[in-house]
Amino acid sequence: MSFPPACVLGKVGLKIDGRPILEAVSLQVGPMERVAILGPSGAGKTTLLRVLGASLAPDQGAVQILDKNPWQLKSHHLRELRSQIGFVPQDHALVPNLRVWQNVAAGRLGRAGGLRHLRRMTLPRAQELRALHGVLEQVGIGDLLFATTSTLSGGEQQRVAIARSLYQEPALLLADEPVASVDPTRAEQVMALLVRLADENRLPLVVSLHDVALAQRHTDRVIGLRGGRVLFNLPSKELSATKCEELYALPGQEETPR
Repeated sequence: MSFPPACVLGKVGLKIDGRPILEAVSLQVGPMERVAILGPSGAGKTTLLRVLGASLAPDQGAVQILDKNPWQLKSHHLRELRSQIGFVPQDHALVPNLRVWQNVAAGRLGRAGGLRHLRRMTLPRAQELRALHGVLEQVGIGDLLFATTSTLSGGEQQRVAIARSLYQEPALLLADEPVASVDPTRAEQVMALLVRLADENRLPLVVSLHDVALAQRHTDRVIGLRGGRVLFNLPSKELSATKCEELYALPGQEETPR
């Protein structure tokens, strides 16, 4: 049995305040594929992830996320689609004075019945606490269920953000620069964790990165984004040093002959 792609973009363009951020971006993410988006700062990686997460509508082009066009859906169906997309933001977006379990439980607030779920965040049922503990166990911090989030290390908070996305029971997992502020050893651990969780939960994974070697070790395919345009889209093992140099060339160096 074949499954449709998780994401399909066709010649997507988007401007913010009149400035082009994405230009003619076309890509496809398979149902179980692990994809890295590479590119220098300001290339449009976060914007592209927001389009894939159905939180930002492009000005032009075709978009299919989980076999639906988000911008042709009624508002309640759009909320339902968004609830199926787990997003791990670079800044974690946690509430510091809440307990860890409460931050993780917030992952289901976008679902139907979210108001009822919000009330349960003050008086959770035993079965919900067991489910929350199980998700935290998956990311290796089950013992922090009742900890105050502000007391956690940066790495632990990152795992809480990942657990929150998993608690949504998503059909697609996106991560924006999840290793931007960690050392190389921690970066390797975080990427290995994301890939393992995606594999165990049978999820497509799209992650934005700066570390080319990390992308090659942990993803199936790499997309190079520069100036809002796709510079390359190829299997990770086929990414050459020449392509990387072209992707990260300083302004004015792009046309250097080789």
